[in-house]
Amino acid sequence: EVVRGNYQAAIAQYNLVLATNPDDLQALLERGIARARSGDHRLAIEDYTTAAQLDPNNALVYYNRGISYDALGMTDFALDDYDYSIRQDSTYAYTWNNRGYVYASQGDWSQAIHDYTQAINLDPTYATAYNNRAIAYVRIGQLEDAQADYEKALELNPDYMDAQYNYGVLMYKQGDYQSAMNAFHRVIKSDVEKTPQMWNNHGSTLHRLGQYSQAITSYT
Repeated sequence: EVVRGNYQAAIAQYNLVLATNPDDLQALLERGIARARSGDHRLAIEDYTTAAQLDPNNALVYYNRGISYDALGMTDFALDDYDYSIRQDSTYAYTWNNRGYVYASQGDWSQAIHDYTQAINLDPTYATAYNNRAIAYVRIGQLEDAQADYEKALELNPDYMDAQYNYGVLMYKQGDYQSAMNAFHRVIKSDVEKTPQMWNNHGSTLHRLGQYSQAITSYT
């Protein structure tokens, strides 16, 4: 049910399991994940905390609780859980990426880059980690490294519209307006939700290329 997005149905099933066996670690973890994906992170944290009491060395429990803490803006708790999860199992690329994301949200770009790099070393096909590291590189002015990471993310996943948009922004900043326009145009043609900033950037790029009527359409 969780895979199909039927979170409430999944939660109901786990409730039945836990009514019979409250110490079922897997059911607690899975119910926590279902609750988190349905947006109820506080109840998810309750499940993960109970699971952690049953198995204090379970890296996945702390990883998932870190996600919920981060979603609630409790970044210090999220960092503690990601730290502990990594100490239990340092081979899970997603934990490194998520901890890097928290460091980035705190402005610690060097530590974020370190963690994203660890994630990439563990999983060289992890497009999200390349995109995230590129964002961090931009923030410290390493634009060539950022460009290489965006291009790698798009090589791995050509339909990764966040990376496509970010690449367009970087190309615009570097004066490569044709590459920027190509990137923004792919995003505009995709199914992602369009934002005012996205249309504005598309229009600014067209303006720079002398395509004024098209620029006006985007600005409008």
